Amino acid sequence: MQREPKLSPLFRPALVAAVVLLAARAEGSLVRYDFSGRITEGTASGPGWKEGEFTGTLIYDPSISLGESRATSWGLHERPYTSGVYRESDPIPDGTMLQLWLDGKAVAPVSTGLSGGLFTHTDGDGVTRSELVFQSHAREKDGAPQHGGISIRFKVDPALLASGRFPEGMTTADLPEARVSIENAMDGRFWDELTGGFYYGGVVESFRVTTAPEPAWTVAAMLAAAAWAARRRRVGR
Repeated sequence: MQREPKLSPLFRPALVAAVVLLAARAEGSLVRYDFSGRITEGTASGPGWKEGEFTGTLIYDPSISLGESRATSWGLHERPYTSGVYRESDPIPDGTMLQLWLDGKAVAPVSTGLSGGLFTHTDGDGVTRSELVFQSHAREKDGAPQHGGISIRFKVDPALLASGRFPEGMTTADLPEARVSIENAMDGRFWDELTGGFYYGGVVESFRVTTAPEPAWTVAAMLAAAAWAARRRRVGR
């Protein structure tokens, strides 16, 4: 009688990791927006880039709740959002990011997190308006934001995020208008504002929403696949 081959030493821990992370993944995955548009405005200063098309990618974690509302110095009410390296409690990369490309070149350094939030204000006409903002920017050593970075802004219904949590299944229909901003960032780096600040702004003309696997889940899946392949090779001998 042929004995059942023993499991590969990698298989058991990889399988356990996959099961544990599957349970975590069921709570929610990262959401990825791939978008494109056109730069429509900008300053005369800067590295000399002119109007043209851009592409971009935003990956955010909808399981992160917005912070408590607080007043800003500009008269707005902000519910902050932070992830990855911008999160004070756990400042490590977590798969969230924002990047823009112009002529196929990255505008800013590699993004390892997001800051921003929901900004709400009431105009003179009595109408309350809200913007959902995600940004990747330069930081001081203490984590405070420096001038300069890239951002994407969505106009949203104030009621959409009133609970402080992202609704399940949020689609492009919930985000009818989006714009991007570039401040002192170009050629894959942040520029010193003392050399002359610059700004470009553009309109997002199309974007696509997909689910992005979380980094930990991806690693576990790769481990499990490698262990399974090793076990199959042993069985086939």
